[in-house]
Amino acid sequence: MNVYETVETMRGNKVERIRSSLFYVAGFVCLVIGVVLVTQAAWIGVFFILTACPCLFLYPSVRYLFGGKDSVAAVVGTVAIEEIVKSNVKDMGKKNTRKR
Repeated sequence: MNVYETVETMRGNKVERIRSSLFYVAGFVCLVIGVVLVTQAAWIGVFFILTACPCLFLYPSVRYLFGGKDSVAAVVGTVAIEEIVKSNVKDMGKKNTRKR
């Protein structure tokens, strides 16, 4: 199995990068491992569910926005987007509990 793919970017350049499907499979594996660890009372599973899994699912989309290349900027952008989404979800949860 080849883990690299050659794709054409929006600007017409050809780039060799790690396959997106590899990130999706790794994200699913992290989710399953996280759930198993949480059910066994190993709270490290929460890290897999709340941090590793979303990063792995978001990275291919953010990489596309950065021109299709694997780069540090795409990784930082992925983590930033994940943290923004998590904080918005927390805020929404706090607002819902205040209304009750």
